[in-house]
Order: sequence, then C-alpha cells, then structure tokens
Amino acid sequence: MTDREPILRRVESETYGAFRVTAITRGTALEDLLGLDLVTIPAGVTTEVHRHPHAENVVYILSGDATALIDHVVYRVAEGDRLRIGKGVYHGFKTSETPLTFVSVQSPPILNKTLNTLDTEVLESPSMRSPAGRQ
Repeated sequence: MTDREPILRRVESETYGAFRVTAITRGTALEDLLGLDLVTIPAGVTTEVHRHPHAENVVYILSGDATALIDHVVYRVAEGDRLRIGKGVYHGFKTSETPLTFVSVQSPPILNKTLNTLDTEVLESPSMRSPAGRQ
C-alpha cells in the first residue's frame, strides 16, 4: 500500500485505562495535525479525571449516556450531545448501565505516536460530584 491508496484497511483499537480508542487519523497525512478517535467506555465505569494541556477537544456522543465532569461541573450527557473541552480543562466520565461511545476530535492530537507524545495529565483527587451544572 502506498501513501496514495484511497482505502486504508482496519485500524486496531487500543486501550488506555477505561478508554478503548480507535485512532482514525493515525497513519494519514492528518496524523500530526488532528486527532480523530472513536472511543468507547464500558458500562458502569468511572474514568480518571484528566486534562490535555495543549489540545482543544470536541466530543460527540454516538450512543449511551453518562455523567461528565467538565471543568469541575457535573453534566448528564447522552446520544447527540456535543461537548467542548478546552485546553487544560479537567474532565472525566461515569457511564451508566450501557457503554458510552463517542467521537473525539483534538487539535493538536492528544496521542501522536510518530512524535511519541501523549498530552494527558491526571488529576490526583477527582470528584464526580457538584451542585452546579445540568444534572
């Protein structure tokens, strides 16, 4: 296969903590510019609260529902919701009895295997409770 092939075959999923990630832009000309990932979090799981100091991120929920912690505020999210997570904003998810599947778009990419970079910092004492936000 050459760089000019229009059909790129199967992309293998990788697991990072609670996140199963399929990196759609990996191995393409966009890889260093944009991260586009299909992400699934299993049912009944609370992810670590973390941030991406250098990446802007938009998440679009494809299926499932969850509690999302974004910038220390708790929100209920479900299919069709779109989340904007700015640079350095702490966030995490707590799934319900169904898995949560979403598309994550990041610029620059959170994980760049070519450059061997992972733009993630974990919050030491996370809390998924907050009186504010859309519950």
